[in-house]
Amino acid sequence: MRVTKIIGGVSIGLLALTGCAVDKDAAPVETTTVQITEEAPEPAEEETPAEDPDRALILSDFTATTGENSIMLEAGGLYLEVPLGYSETTGGEGHVIFRYADDAGEASFVLTSPGVSGLIADGGQYAKALNDSGNLGAASATFVTTVEFGSVKAIQLSVSGGSGVSTIYAFDYDGRAYELTLNAPDSARLQEMQAWALETRVSSPQAAEPTDEATE
Repeated sequence: MRVTKIIGGVSIGLLALTGCAVDKDAAPVETTTVQITEEAPEPAEEETPAEDPDRALILSDFTATTGENSIMLEAGGLYLEVPLGYSETTGGEGHVIFRYADDAGEASFVLTSPGVSGLIADGGQYAKALNDSGNLGAASATFVTTVEFGSVKAIQLSVSGGSGVSTIYAFDYDGRAYELTLNAPDSARLQEMQAWALETRVSSPQAAEPTDEATE
């Protein structure tokens, strides 16, 4: 059970054409043929689009370092770890920032960004919003607690009722909301993965502090 949120946009360009009229009654005049050599205009330099400072992180923002027991992933003030035996399967394509899955494809660590920061200030309301969205299918999300991700707090949600079990850690980093989702075939495997997820460290001046209040 995995959820992706996609926002698409289109841009349209327009062309305008003009013409010239000719006076048919004008008297003929003597003409002299003149050869004109036109210099080809120099190609305009393509402008490099400015990078959006408010965009979500992408896979290429991360540096991956292999340690004794884990792969350490770092992008600016965000640090995460996944255990050895997991590999990145998205190649930076699509709307998932990264997905590290085991060889059997049974378990995965998935990082996504649902939008700007401030979406996850209350754990109970966040769980309710996920349930009301209908994106979870037969599964349902429950607010569990808040945990420390370095200098910020992350909301921990439990998702069950589908083909497997999942934990979502929702947090803010640098003006964006992020979700670190752990997908596992059973609770024992999920508990092992949670220990790695709790190694996540965030340093962000714009991080919001979520509350512990649950909403029925």
